[in-house]
Amino acid sequence: MVSQAALEWLERAEKDLRLAEHDLAGGFADAAAFNAQQAAEKALKAVCLARSGELHRMHDLVLLGRLVGLDGQLLSECASINEFYASARYPDVGAPVSFKAAEGAIRVAEKVFLWSKKQVV
Repeated sequence: MVSQAALEWLERAEKDLRLAEHDLAGGFADAAAFNAQQAAEKALKAVCLARSGELHRMHDLVLLGRLVGLDGQLLSECASINEFYASARYPDVGAPVSFKAAEGAIRVAEKVFLWSKKQVV
């Protein structure tokens, strides 16, 4: 039986992914990158909940990915968007987010979401 909590986190992840796409279409690269990072984070947390019933309260996509057995290229891609948790929100953390970087973050988040969905459902 699928965990209701895991499904709820997966639903939130999908909403964040759609929000990231909307932000990018509106010209808000920083918000798009942040919401993409959040989508990936929530999707990975859904897998944690589905497998162990535990919610890990952290924002590190690499650590979350390792907890759920994500490896290889997708884990490396998670590392590439990890920074957007802070840098996309605060002007004194990192460089401004480019449109290209936000597009890339959304692509990574989509991959993580699809992988996570297969693990949960």
